[in-house]
Amino acid sequence: MGATSPHIATVATDPVTSGQSGTALTWVYSYTGDQLTKVCSPTDTANGTGCTRYGYQSASQEHSQTLDLDPDSFWPLSETSGTTAASAVLPREGVDDATYSNVTLGQAGPLAGSTSTAAGFDGTSSYVQLPDLGLAGSSSQTISLWFKTAKATAGVLFSYSDMPVQATATKGDFTPSLYVGTDGKLNGLFWYGTTTTPITTSASVADNKWHHVVLSGSWTKQTMWLDGSQVGTSAGYGSFGFTGNMPWLFTHAYLGTGYLGSTWPDQPHANSSTLYGSYFNGSIADASFFGRPWSRRTSPPSTRRVPRRPACSARSPAPRARPTPR
Repeated sequence: MGATSPHIATVATDPVTSGQSGTALTWVYSYTGDQLTKVCSPTDTANGTGCTRYGYQSASQEHSQTLDLDPDSFWPLSETSGTTAASAVLPREGVDDATYSNVTLGQAGPLAGSTSTAAGFDGTSSYVQLPDLGLAGSSSQTISLWFKTAKATAGVLFSYSDMPVQATATKGDFTPSLYVGTDGKLNGLFWYGTTTTPITTSASVADNKWHHVVLSGSWTKQTMWLDGSQVGTSAGYGSFGFTGNMPWLFTHAYLGTGYLGSTWPDQPHANSSTLYGSYFNGSIADASFFGRPWSRRTSPPSTRRVPRRPACSARSPAPRARPTPR
């Protein structure tokens, strides 16, 4: 009932005893709509108690799709306890694990049907310290993450600096690469020259809804996407005349905090020579970093609801035989 296309109902062998059709071995398949729910072998009991049964759950493939894009690091932020934000890029064997500080774990996540959780940030002291991402020597990179906030107050989502984030600082190099401004709009930028003009959303993102942001930069261009749509672009790394390799710069990278001040717009410390440690108030999930730019061919992962692989006991495969259409 409810199937949208034909399905195999039975598979049978030739008779075990030649000329006696009743000796053929038959496997019987049952469905609910288009989903296989039960397979009964010839040795299963007549009432079906020995049959293999299949169950389904609605889930998201976003996690596996992100790993398929080959990120340098991927932090789902789905732990329920502890201080380690484990990277899901297993070949790196934990060298890119991050560290939680004053973060509330186990918050509801962004993806319908998924059991993955998010990390909650209190806007005053919560952050995730990332490993050194080599940002000072990189001319191409991408940061991708999910976030949700109801507070139209300045808060940094992703940042890097040459010093740890403290309450204030009077000198140092810093970049609040992704931050929510005082008007609730999202700002994004990796590199800049004499003026600081981030790529900015036209509307507030402080709507207590989950949003997916991607900021990608290359030699020629910087691009920001929000919820799968391009927000805008800015000049790339090659436009600013950077020279030399300074690996000691930007060794401190964070989720949920960073410095604000100087010439960065849409924040409460504009044109201040004092830098202020600022914290994000809301939730963050599934943050990933790529040491290369994204293109149209490597667009943000889909968030479609898809069935998980059926959970069932292992059974011997049925022999090849002519199927009987249902």
